[in-house]
Amino acid sequence: GFSADKDLVNDPRGADAGHVSAISAATVVTVLKDAFGTAQKSLLRAHGADCAESGSTCVVCVRRGDNLIVANVGDSRCVLGRRVVAGSNPGAGGGGGRDAPFASGFGRASGGSKGSSSYVAIDLSVDHKPDRPDEAARVARAGGVVEPARALHGGHAGPARVWRRFPRAGGLAVSRAFGDS
Repeated sequence: GFSADKDLVNDPRGADAGHVSAISAATVVTVLKDAFGTAQKSLLRAHGADCAESGSTCVVCVRRGDNLIVANVGDSRCVLGRRVVAGSNPGAGGGGGRDAPFASGFGRASGGSKGSSSYVAIDLSVDHKPDRPDEAARVARAGGVVEPARALHGGHAGPARVWRRFPRAGGLAVSRAFGDS
């Protein structure tokens, strides 16, 4: 499996070779896919039936210069807070401000005398929810059913969930999760 210590930090090519910016985007994507697959296999191997109808969600965001690579499982969401500087030339959207450069001030508190700034939230991932049409179709192809839990006196209650068709079991409120089989 993937080991950040072995594969990134102790790279035999030198200290800078293991820096994320020195690794291609395609390699980062491949490593994330492999790590997610390894996590799934390890959970099922270690816990078997104990986690067959439960699971954990995950989101990972890797920054390479001004680019972000995001991977997620389930409904863990990655959100970018983008700073918008007031008093600048309005952008194409006419918002009365402009985006601050991504790398400017990364990891530091904002401030300064060039005008006030505010932040806008930008979703960088899409939740794997069972009531999304593409996810519901994927669940149905795998033999599952998507519907909310059944209420005590008829009808349904709560969010859409993934259930096994026969026997009726499951009830996971996300359509993908580590550990769920």
